[in-house]
Amino acid sequence: MNAGLTAESPQPADTVCAGLGALAALAAGVGLLRPIATLPPMRSGIAAAAVGVLALAAMLNGVGHVHSHGDTGDHAHAAGDDHAHGEDHGTDAKPRAWDPAKPIDLSGVTGVTSDQQSRTTNLVRSTLDSLPAFAGREHGGRPRLPLDR
Repeated sequence: MNAGLTAESPQPADTVCAGLGALAALAAGVGLLRPIATLPPMRSGIAAAAVGVLALAAMLNGVGHVHSHGDTGDHAHAAGDDHAHGEDHGTDAKPRAWDPAKPIDLSGVTGVTSDQQSRTTNLVRSTLDSLPAFAGREHGGRPRLPLDR
């Protein structure tokens, strides 16, 4: 069950990633077999710079890569997200002003089941209930972040 996906030939970023992984495994093996082996600092610096440049070039090469969806035109969705192309993704709902005095109303989005709407409403309610725990005047009124001291 491949969901309409087709195999692709390796791209340059894939090849560089595999090569760097093999190099890391080789270095780990050398480190295990010869724990006191060292490289001169100049060679280590040159090797580290070369790996950095190679990794950066591979990342920049992979930025614009779009994976093939096969000839069917299908694309993968999250589990339980069954819909066909051309089907409405629910983008016609109009934004409404938030009023905390009123109940949470996420209705009006076409294509959303009542179960999805209920789960989303519960998520929003749970988030609103837990937010006060992160508020504090000691941070200038902004929410307290986990790394704040």
